[in-house]
Amino acid sequence: MGACRVRLHGHGHGRGRGGHDQEARCESGPRIEAELDCATMMGDPPLVERLIGNLLDNAIRHNAPAGTVTVRTGVQAGRPTLVVLNTGPQVTPGQMELIFQPFQRLRETRLNGHPGHGIGLSIVAAIATAHGAELRAEPLPRGGLEVRVGFQAREDA
Repeated sequence: MGACRVRLHGHGHGRGRGGHDQEARCESGPRIEAELDCATMMGDPPLVERLIGNLLDNAIRHNAPAGTVTVRTGVQAGRPTLVVLNTGPQVTPGQMELIFQPFQRLRETRLNGHPGHGIGLSIVAAIATAHGAELRAEPLPRGGLEVRVGFQAREDA
């Protein structure tokens, strides 16, 4: 994979305390956008890091070359929430039933020639379950997915 350029902006208007917008574009591949608000949560840092990495890897791999990956963090319905969206191919309702099952590769074209074993999202599901998080994935009307993870809030937050 080629090098990426990243811009991080402090954002003081309408973003909440500590909010940042970030954008990156790799030499080949989708543009990555981030809207990051503070969302304090309880969890095992290495596992949450793996969950985030797997979601981002999946969103990048299964995307159009000139597509977009959007990452959002914040608090929604009282839960620290991570949302990852991409502009990949259409996902059918039948495929949605399988998306968090191990060893599922929905279709070869969805991989854009990248190797994989189909376990990334099943690992995400296991980590979310271990953290008592709510995990949802919805197909987007123009293709791609929105994956939302709502973690438990810290009691002292």
